[in-house]
Amino acid sequence: MFIARQGDLIVLTDTSRENLEKRTIMMPNITIEETDVDYQLVGGEYVTPEVAVQKEKERVAMLKMTPRDFLLACTQKLGIEWSKLKELMDANAQVAIELQFCNHVYRGNPLLDQLAGQFGVTPEQLDNLFKVANGEPVTPSGADKATESNEEKEVK
Repeated sequence: MFIARQGDLIVLTDTSRENLEKRTIMMPNITIEETDVDYQLVGGEYVTPEVAVQKEKERVAMLKMTPRDFLLACTQKLGIEWSKLKELMDANAQVAIELQFCNHVYRGNPLLDQLAGQFGVTPEQLDNLFKVANGEPVTPSGADKATESNEEKEVK
């Protein structure tokens, strides 16, 4: 892979030096370098794969839904019985407060992973649940995991 830099900023990438030279001919102060790093464009910036993964985690953590939508998704998409959710809220004041007195439930709330673990729900399933709720597409395998019920998981 080749990258075109303008100072410290990577402005373009390509598999061919010639293509980059053609694409940057009118750009001032461009240097073209060969690299083994597979830079990815994230938010208008070329970053390393590790940074791209971190930025995606940060983006997903900010996805939100109303407490009502979250609880409905837990019961309808993840197959968690309402009575079990209610028992958990009755037994744990923090959970009850988080779900009853907030405007939005954010995916990045660490309490969600703890709660999900109690019901056999993976972090990836939670991510996909929030992505779907926010109108984002998920991969076919991710879509299956976002809607897989507890009974289906036990059969596997």
